[in-house]
Amino acid sequence: MRHARELSEGYFDVYRWDDLRFPGQAINPAGLLAPPTQDNTTGLLVFSGIADNIVAGVAQMPHAWKAGSSIYPHLHLIATTSNAGKNSRWKFEYNRANNTENFEVAYGSYNAMTVMTVPNPAATSQLLLPSGWGELSMAGYRESSCIMWRVSRLAASDAADDDINDWVLVEFDIHYQSDKMGTVPIIPV
Repeated sequence: MRHARELSEGYFDVYRWDDLRFPGQAINPAGLLAPPTQDNTTGLLVFSGIADNIVAGVAQMPHAWKAGSSIYPHLHLIATTSNAGKNSRWKFEYNRANNTENFEVAYGSYNAMTVMTVPNPAATSQLLLPSGWGELSMAGYRESSCIMWRVSRLAASDAADDDINDWVLVEFDIHYQSDKMGTVPIIPV
């Protein structure tokens, strides 16, 4: 059981999970080297089966996040055409910093997690939630730290991406744990 002071400041008895959300129709790929196209019906981003496409953004860790705990970046995808036995390949890259501190690598550079394989399902209406990137340790990072991120489909540069069909990004999310309602200081440093 937590101390009475912690509970009065909004700390939870148990950890809870939530998402930092980046819906596919809200990510603006303008200015990127190889942006995906946009579906005219849904507004969602369409990643090509014959070219590498990239989206990028910034995530600021919430004040309610359990500082230093691992996060789990993941995708919500739809395959536009059934192509059983074929795979798409996806890469997640990141660069992060606490407020008032330096980013890990130079501006415009990124660290990469393991490339994830997503098999094409038999049903094209199935909402997929692949989790092949796994855990990203955030040890040493505080609430309000920022993560510059980049998500790529490697249709042209990775021979293991052998599905020539387009895939739709419904949403990019980051699962994180909460242990409080927020921070007492307005800027946690």
